[in-house]
Amino acid sequence: MSKSAFGRRRTAFPLDMTLADLIERRIAIAPRIVDRTRRDAATTPSAILGRMHPKRSAVMLGAPGAGKSMALLQAAAAWSTATVTPVLLRITDAVEELETLQKLISQSTGRPPVLLLDGLDEAMAPQDYRPQVAKALRTLMNAAPTILTSRSRDFEEASYLDANGIVVDDVYELMPWRPDVEFAQFVQRLHTSGHISNTKVLDDVSRSPQLSRLATRPLHARMLTFIMEVDPARPPESQNDLYGTYLYHLARVADASLAGRGCHLPQGALGFWMDVVWAAYTSRTATPDPHALVKATAAGDGHYSACLRSAIDIIADRVPHAGRERLEFVHYSFYEWLLAARIRERLSEFPMTVDQLFETLSRDVPREVRHYLRHQTGTMSPQLTNDLVAQYLKAHERITDTQATLVVCNLIVYLISRCAPDAVVPLRRLLGRERDPFLTNALLWSLTHLGDRAATVDFFRRFSDDEHWRRMARGYTLYYYGDLTDVSGPPYLDSPPLGPYDRSLQAHSGIFASAASENIPLERQAVDLVTILDILHVRNIRVTRERLASIVDAAQHVTEGLGVPDVTRQIQLRLSSVLT
Repeated sequence: MSKSAFGRRRTAFPLDMTLADLIERRIAIAPRIVDRTRRDAATTPSAILGRMHPKRSAVMLGAPGAGKSMALLQAAAAWSTATVTPVLLRITDAVEELETLQKLISQSTGRPPVLLLDGLDEAMAPQDYRPQVAKALRTLMNAAPTILTSRSRDFEEASYLDANGIVVDDVYELMPWRPDVEFAQFVQRLHTSGHISNTKVLDDVSRSPQLSRLATRPLHARMLTFIMEVDPARPPESQNDLYGTYLYHLARVADASLAGRGCHLPQGALGFWMDVVWAAYTSRTATPDPHALVKATAAGDGHYSACLRSAIDIIADRVPHAGRERLEFVHYSFYEWLLAARIRERLSEFPMTVDQLFETLSRDVPREVRHYLRHQTGTMSPQLTNDLVAQYLKAHERITDTQATLVVCNLIVYLISRCAPDAVVPLRRLLGRERDPFLTNALLWSLTHLGDRAATVDFFRRFSDDEHWRRMARGYTLYYYGDLTDVSGPPYLDSPPLGPYDRSLQAHSGIFASAASENIPLERQAVDLVTILDILHVRNIRVTRERLASIVDAAQHVTEGLGVPDVTRQIQLRLSSVLT
């Protein structure tokens, strides 16, 4: 994909503009970039280019919607007049066009190429696609200077990158927009160019802490501006509400546009988009074919198929790819929110059957999708809670796929623990009948998250007496935070040869150091503490008190607050074994 092709990707608002249009019409805002390799010093695209000598690599990190793709395009535009040739592609395209890129690099004269490869986290999402992606990236990174983009959390917790030899020299990160600076500039430029009727959204944002938070990411800021232009009386109350409201209004625009061409979708554009996302998710491919998705979502051809393709075009781009087309959503988070919405819809169907539950939940749902699903579910009704409990018990009767049963039941535990009004009661009911160690661990973990003291005591008893239990508890933590590369579970076991642990330690240190830890029950903090300390203990890791300061402080706070002798003993025993 050339720079011009990459720039043709559309933006969330204005709806009729591409990324390149935002730059050419001077609506795009210059990114704020910090150099994490050099103690978070502010930097610029020109300074980054100055460091990109042969075989040097870098990654540009940012939260979902932080403007990573736009930053790459802006860098390519700035560097096109320099002494290098920027080559800008999605990583999925680079994998498919590897031979072409190798030839381009080997035959280059004069201005050598610098590879700007977007979407590492998306390319690595399908587990069976990772080896192919890793092999292509190693080849390209050894052949030419390369800058990747990735979501911050995905990159920091993705141990499979290290395991596959994907190591970068420099790490940069996009800083959030400031509502009174970058967001204000964006709104003023939209108003000056005639895309919005007024700048009242600036006043709304300045008065609302929640809207101010939503305005810190460029994608969310564009979505927010669109919403406040079409329905200023109903500002979004959360990130989940932002996506729901934006996609609802976008679907209304789509329905009106399609109706003008004689196209009427029975479930409307929003329902059809959920069908498309579900078909893409179940196809288990990183490069879904839009024509195949149309066939998978509805019968019909001719005019109706053309209507369906037009509906897809509003939410996603059809990109040439290896002699065919692939679907690329305007933003990957649209895919995630719509997938969560479809899963929630399938779980709400009555009567619920165990077969439908396995069709819906037998794959471990990505973390962002899980979070959206939790917020979309909201407060779970007693009927849904009872249905999920009943299907959990029925799932154990399916002996054909034990691993799928573990995945399904684990997700049910998660949803009940986060969404049921009195979750302790159904979780206790399930725990009383559970015999599988992995699910028993999941249930106890969820109960401690709800402040159940008896669950903490039970967990620590098993942790003290059962080596397999300790391996399983450590393994799930390492898997969750991205240190465990063996994804053949569940269950996930931390068994010899013992692997890396750095991401888990960093995550726990950050959690215990943050003010958010005050909202986590002491019962859950105790489980997290003994698990991360055991991860260090079994590896014979010795750490200074200064490096473990937040964990040391949390250990004292938790043990004193709980006052449970066995909890205190096990935490202090492991803490003393790892401190130098």
